[in-house]
Amino acid sequence: MKRKKIFIGVMLVCLIGTIIFFKEKDLFNGYFSTVKLQFLLNYISDNYLYDVDEKLGEEGIYTGYLEALQSKGTYYLNKNQLKTAKIRAEGNEFGVGLKLMWGIDEQFLIVVEVANNSPASKVGMRVGDCIIKINDVQAISANGEKIIELINNEAGESIQYEIKRDQALLNIQLTPEEIVLEDFKEEVIEDILYIKFNTVKEGTSSKLDTVIKQVGPENCKGIILDLRDVTTDNIKEINKISDLFLDEGTAFKVQTKQEGVVLYTTKEGAYTMNMILLTNQQTKGGMEALVLALKERGQILGGNTGGDAYLSQIITFEDGTGMSVASGKISDRYGEVLSEKGIEPDVRLYISEQERIAIFEKGYISKEEDSYLREAIKRLKSL
Repeated sequence: MKRKKIFIGVMLVCLIGTIIFFKEKDLFNGYFSTVKLQFLLNYISDNYLYDVDEKLGEEGIYTGYLEALQSKGTYYLNKNQLKTAKIRAEGNEFGVGLKLMWGIDEQFLIVVEVANNSPASKVGMRVGDCIIKINDVQAISANGEKIIELINNEAGESIQYEIKRDQALLNIQLTPEEIVLEDFKEEVIEDILYIKFNTVKEGTSSKLDTVIKQVGPENCKGIILDLRDVTTDNIKEINKISDLFLDEGTAFKVQTKQEGVVLYTTKEGAYTMNMILLTNQQTKGGMEALVLALKERGQILGGNTGGDAYLSQIITFEDGTGMSVASGKISDRYGEVLSEKGIEPDVRLYISEQERIAIFEKGYISKEEDSYLREAIKRLKSL
């Protein structure tokens, strides 16, 4: 009996020694382990020169892991970022409703667009307003990183903007909020139906169908779908939009890990009018799937699309944080995955010098000055 107890004791000592050996080995190898993490936390707590924000450090673990995957569509979302991501996934925006660009010599920011029903529109901000300071931070390119952080403002805090308008200086306080975006704006220009997309959300395809019916395709020389500066992950709605213009068949495909290759098909083909698509580098994600679907249906004018060949899903954790995960690769109907170079236009266009001057002087380009739009109209009228 005594020998048996001694034997068991020796075995326990050997087992503990083995565990300690492998844990110590685990601690100093190049891979993740809970032992290594605990050692790191304890050592930092005891020896780091400054105070430790443990919550921030914990979030950094998740952030770093997802960043290491080197995927633009995969990243960690803190509580504020998750709220913003969910709003954008629904086709709306969170912010003050300003689109900005650097002015001459990057010594100020110029307002190029003010969203309807946004905090900025409610206080009377205008296209062409020059932003000199944001929260006492000079709006110059040297402060670019801090300025971007203030503009994004996902925490929803009130921000002070110093504005130069003509010769007056104005101080305006803006608090971000959810902005309900219009799906698109429509206009008939020289007997051509012009659709400028702002976003894609549930029901966008039905609204587009209604507009085309009201105008009457027989009364139009063609349709222009302006997809510049729009991105979306709402691939089902994109499929429905393509269904308005394509006969029965496969519009595009999405390759996923869980479901394999998913086909998005069409059958309606309700409208046969001549079509032109306007694209640029900010035409991204699901909007590129629409370009792939319609590229054989009409001409593409402008620049390459963004080449963001993935769709993302938003995942929510119990603690109110979350993550965005790249979950699908877009390919055309033949299975060719969208290149990082994007979709090349049939006709490449460039911003003219006159347009550049108009942007710097007024903050925007009118439809009369928009060379992309004017070229699309000219081409449709000649068909």
